[in-house]
Amino acid sequence: MVKIGFETAAKGGPGIFLSRLRAEMENLGAFSESASDVWLQLSHKPLSPDRPSGSKLMMRTAGGYYYRHYLLKKPVPLPLPWPLQWIDRRVSQRRNDRLNALIRENLAQADGIVFQTDFTRQMVQHFVLQTPPGEIILNGVDVQHFSPPAESDRRGKKGLDILVSHQFRPHKRLHDVVRLVARLRSALPQNQPITLHVLGGDSRNAFAQAQTVIEREGMGEVVKFWGLQPPETLPDFYRRCDLMVALPLWDPCPNTVVEAVSCGLPVITTSAGGIPEIIGPAGRVIQEDLPLVYTDHHHMDRIPAVDISAALHETLILLERLDDYRILARERALDRLDIRLIARNYLAYAERLL
Repeated sequence: MVKIGFETAAKGGPGIFLSRLRAEMENLGAFSESASDVWLQLSHKPLSPDRPSGSKLMMRTAGGYYYRHYLLKKPVPLPLPWPLQWIDRRVSQRRNDRLNALIRENLAQADGIVFQTDFTRQMVQHFVLQTPPGEIILNGVDVQHFSPPAESDRRGKKGLDILVSHQFRPHKRLHDVVRLVARLRSALPQNQPITLHVLGGDSRNAFAQAQTVIEREGMGEVVKFWGLQPPETLPDFYRRCDLMVALPLWDPCPNTVVEAVSCGLPVITTSAGGIPEIIGPAGRVIQEDLPLVYTDHHHMDRIPAVDISAALHETLILLERLDDYRILARERALDRLDIRLIARNYLAYAERLL
């Protein structure tokens, strides 16, 4: 059997996924750091000195840097006046080219490339480097650990519990999730309580920006912030919810969505990212016609807003068949998101590289 090696010390989402992949590779007897035939490397990290000499290089990429860099510090609503648009593109391209230099160098010398989604491949081709086709392999989870609640646990449940889960930055568009839940609250019977559960940490002032929308919409008693939760408690947290809303701008393949789908949560999302490729039929997609351009990540007033009327329409359709969508979510996880399947996909690609 081909041996794959990689480091698992990465932080955040990549580190979480690689630790899961390593556990399954070790179960299969296919993991070796010191004697690997193929070395799996994150494209935004320097090449590991632990890579064995002569091993093939499989590069895993989540895309590239596509941040908008402004000369003006004060937030200016989009679209910018055309002279500022031209300056904005020039400044952004130069700064992102420097940030993307390591990714470009790594991808150029790779023997094979793994894209988390086809959307990831589009981003790389547009912002970083025209690469070979590579292979699309989704993230995965232990579907026995991340499993739906028993039917007996759902009996007697009152109210609608909605989950949003990220490492939050303004471009995750928590402010738009709040706006959607506010509209949904008005559309449903008044005696049906709704709670929005916000799971994850805050950075770049995302919570403070969302708080302005919470106060404006009178949602203080509806939105519950839970912060970061220990990994072992996550399945129980997902099981108490009915659906997930994930509206980030250009997220390639978030682990939180994979985990939620595996727990039987259908997902409301947009076409601006890789999430539709994760959920398949297990949710509803709001269409956003957004070109691949440098995009602000720092302030909600500079981030394209979700069409809340369209989002409400899709959410109401999902709620009419919520039980059916729960079944579709679990089936999707078993068919496409099982870490055992994902590990075998990596091994099959490694064998082709050899």
